Amino acid sequence: MYWAYVKRFFVLVIVDAVACTIGFACGSDTWIWVLACSVACFVLLGIMLGFVYSRLISGDWDNIADESFLQQEDVDITMSDGFRMACKILKAPGHDGQRLPVVICHHGLTGNGRKLLWLAIPLAMKGYLVILPDARAHGRSAKRFKQARMDDWYITGTTGIMPDYKQVLDHACSRPDADASRVVAIGHSLGGATSMVSGLPDQRVSLVISMSAYYSFVDLMEAKRGRVPLTEPWFSKHFLRNVINFGKLRKLDGKISPKCTLDTISRGDVIRKLRVVHARDDKLVLPEASVDKIVAHARLPGTSVFITKKGDHNLRGQETAIVARIEQWLDEAFGSA
Repeated sequence: MYWAYVKRFFVLVIVDAVACTIGFACGSDTWIWVLACSVACFVLLGIMLGFVYSRLISGDWDNIADESFLQQEDVDITMSDGFRMACKILKAPGHDGQRLPVVICHHGLTGNGRKLLWLAIPLAMKGYLVILPDARAHGRSAKRFKQARMDDWYITGTTGIMPDYKQVLDHACSRPDADASRVVAIGHSLGGATSMVSGLPDQRVSLVISMSAYYSFVDLMEAKRGRVPLTEPWFSKHFLRNVINFGKLRKLDGKISPKCTLDTISRGDVIRKLRVVHARDDKLVLPEASVDKIVAHARLPGTSVFITKKGDHNLRGQETAIVARIEQWLDEAFGSA
């Protein structure tokens, strides 16, 4: 719906530009000043619209979700290069002395752990120990190491947003309140790709649930619909250019793409461990270049795939159905927590 307002704004800009041109051609000083003021107003409205659009793309759960009724713990997990990642741990009261199944909820690009509170809170209430990391250059972790960049997805084999996942797993499995035999990796967007790239090959992870994740970074950037000028996929793609270096990540495609990871894992393990969630109207990670290819490559059965018609990239408005489906997958894998 918000994209309709973006298009109307551009129509108004074009009309105003035409009016300015006519006013200038007619030589009316009064009209020129009036139209100049309207142009200034349109510029301010454009800035406001851009801000609102960026908020819509990134979601706003970090500001409206309330987790105060849960037990909370803030921890710092040391990465292999000494960087200390900020993480939040959530669990329901009344589980002292018990080992709980673990869910790691990894956020997407430009986000932070709180963006997934819509999923973390009901899972914690169901009896899971939920870990919400803030990846390097994101959330609270961004203040720890200011040289880090949001596109540091892979730096070395042991450092970078994706290799860092091993350290998060190490911490999860070493906790006295965690059941290391029941570990679930859930992620959204970049976090979904991270969960597949780093979680699928790890034998400690029993289940990987990937939401709105890309298949290959190259495929994501070269999707046909994303190359059509002045469309929402085109604008979404250029939004990404403001925060990540396409050239840098293109060279790392073999290290950061689930496409390559799926080639290294047996089909049996993939079928047993992988579940995917996506919205058919995702304008950022286009489904024909992402989830459709993941499902085809892995030959996932329909029971392992949950695709909604609406929701866009952040699955907005589909949270209740998605939480219910994820809880079904978890019950099928572990029984009731």
